[in-house]
Amino acid sequence: MQRRLGALLLIAPVLLAVGCSDQLVTPSQEALFNHGGKNHDSSKGDDGSGYEITTLGQGSANAVNRGGTIVGSSSGIAARWEVDAAGNISGPHLLGTLGGDPRSNATDINDEATIVGNSSGPNGSRAFVYSAGQMVALPSLQGADTITLESRAASINVSGVVAGELRLAISDGVRTDTVGYAAVWLDPMDPDSEPLLLLPPDGQTGSSLAIRKAIDDNGVVVGRSGQLTVRWTIQDGGIAGPETLYDPVEGGFWPWGHAGGDVAGESFATQQG
Repeated sequence: MQRRLGALLLIAPVLLAVGCSDQLVTPSQEALFNHGGKNHDSSKGDDGSGYEITTLGQGSANAVNRGGTIVGSSSGIAARWEVDAAGNISGPHLLGTLGGDPRSNATDINDEATIVGNSSGPNGSRAFVYSAGQMVALPSLQGADTITLESRAASINVSGVVAGELRLAISDGVRTDTVGYAAVWLDPMDPDSEPLLLLPPDGQTGSSLAIRKAIDDNGVVVGRSGQLTVRWTIQDGGIAGPETLYDPVEGGFWPWGHAGGDVAGESFATQQG
């Protein structure tokens, strides 16, 4: 059993923030938009300034860029909302799904308005990139001994590099193992490009990203491998790392975001019984 110990770093609020009205996914869940300005609720400061909370309707809001475009999902379909300088909101504008999948979710957007997310159906999850009104699947990793079973996109940086995960079936000719790896797509719009696997540190097996804002604009990717919090860096079209950032004595640490070398997240302890 895991017991949460609390957040390890508090990040100052920014002009635009998004989130959900409930941490549990329920039919009544609403997306929220937080716009800096004057209001009269409990969030105002001593000078009367504060944040105005606006509901976007049923769904979830996952990310917002500096242009005021919010992305998430509405009624189970990836969606975006537009916010003008006065705080007026239009949307949701549904983005659709891949290949007739019944569900999708947009997870991130960069300042070039390129959106990434995941489309889900009977065969699992497929990562997508959405740009100029077109949704395309992110290239998968396929080979004589490797098959991509599922892919997930977590985040995209200003250069258009996408970070996420791959679930692979790898065969040595005798047995087939299913493993999960963190991955990056350096050129996600090129169907002939292949994702690069972010391999775990020596002695660890498999790795997965546990944060939404996995990659920053400097090409630094933060994720988890086992109980370790690790970092990879994109350099000259390749991957440097991994570097272990945190190795807990017991319990663990879930990273949720990072910028400027600092990582924010939540620690937990493992209890018996």
